[in-house]
Amino acid sequence: MNNSSIYGSIHGESAPFTLESRDILLREFVPEDLDDFCAVTAEPHIREFLPDWHVDKETRRIWLRDYEIPGSREFLEAAAQGGQVEDRMLRLAVIARSSGRFVGWCCTGIKDELPRPNREIVYGLSAASCGRGYMTQAVTLLADWLFAHTDIRLINGLARPNNVASNRVLQKCGFERLGELMLENGRFLHYALERKADRNPERKPMPDKTEQPDIANENKSAQLPHSGELCLQTATENDAEDLRALMIEIETDGTEDPLQSEESCRAFGQSAAALHEAMDRLSSGTGADSANGKPLPPRAPADMDALLRRPLRIILDYIGEDHPEAPFLRRYAQGLETAAAEAAANGLDFGLCHGDMHGNNNALRQADRFAHFDFEFAAPGWRAWDLAQVKNRKRQSAERIEPLWQAFLEGYRSIRPFAEADEAAVGTFMLVRRFWTMGLDAELAPMWDGALDFGEDWLAGFLEEFRRNEVGQSAAVIPEA
Repeated sequence: MNNSSIYGSIHGESAPFTLESRDILLREFVPEDLDDFCAVTAEPHIREFLPDWHVDKETRRIWLRDYEIPGSREFLEAAAQGGQVEDRMLRLAVIARSSGRFVGWCCTGIKDELPRPNREIVYGLSAASCGRGYMTQAVTLLADWLFAHTDIRLINGLARPNNVASNRVLQKCGFERLGELMLENGRFLHYALERKADRNPERKPMPDKTEQPDIANENKSAQLPHSGELCLQTATENDAEDLRALMIEIETDGTEDPLQSEESCRAFGQSAAALHEAMDRLSSGTGADSANGKPLPPRAPADMDALLRRPLRIILDYIGEDHPEAPFLRRYAQGLETAAAEAAANGLDFGLCHGDMHGNNNALRQADRFAHFDFEFAAPGWRAWDLAQVKNRKRQSAERIEPLWQAFLEGYRSIRPFAEADEAAVGTFMLVRRFWTMGLDAELAPMWDGALDFGEDWLAGFLEEFRRNEVGQSAAVIPEA
């Protein structure tokens, strides 16, 4: 968008200033945003991470009328008349193009607690809109526009260490992490994005999602019955050890299905089975994609070492080999391995797995079709391991777990077999998954310099959970010397 069109949108009064991307619009706040704005700021995750944004409706109405809307107009006027925006603020609403609804905001202003240049980007998104790439698009869109049309040369980003989603947005948009800051409201991870012309050529930020990296990091797509597109991220052999570094955001049509009804779980079961059928046509490392004959890179299998032994090493390295609970965790991991080995001895279905198939943020539904994404943990493994995550998912009441699970199995078995031995193994792999998840938590903590909220309360929560099951009860018995 050129400066004349910006200036025209300000003075013509025909429409608010708007920027467009594939799935969202960024536009000036308007008075009609009030109700949706207040609803989003009242959501629990916004009140946790952006508490100052939650105010009563009358206060917000006054702010919109007297500060937020006029302030953005002043910013846009300055941008149109030479680009010197100084300390002005620009506040833009995030609008979902599919619905036309207000779903969040993406704003820029001055952060007094930061050293100059101290312009920052601030954003918030409704919970229902998370996981669709909206905010990655919004931050990229606003940052690119600011660098193109104003004198801004650097944009700061702040995210609380335990706000994983916010940190991921900044990373995906190419912000470089500078360190940690202790501000008035607590500890934050500090990021910055420089205008491309000003960037140090020796820096290697994460690749922009709109650019094609040199390495093979592609979305393999195949139209699947019952499941829409299969978007499988692959990596080169050299990158196979660090798959999360290659993680990208898959954007597709559809909405998240909370899987709270038997109908939706039955449909998701059909989708999961179709996904496994498609994956059976892929052979990692030694085989090829049957659609084009292209060899696929190797991925380490989700075996006992990956699911239990390695997580145990990571957990003990994090809490300390001499921690009082270390002996219990060793015995518990060994008990899980024994139980899983006994289950596997029954000849379980083994093949390429999604790796994180809980359904809540790795599949979007459109009518009777699902699009699956988030394949960073995809690897050869037991299908009972893969489906255990469906039953393990948190967003279901205790009394509904079994009926919803049976509906899922009914849908799955209408597409491909899932033997009684596989079904019987799911309970064991549910326990294995939780131990693996604890290891993943412990692995993430050092990546954030130990700042994530994985302390004694985190450890106590897992230990209490583990001791409630039969394997944990056996592990709690200290062997005689």
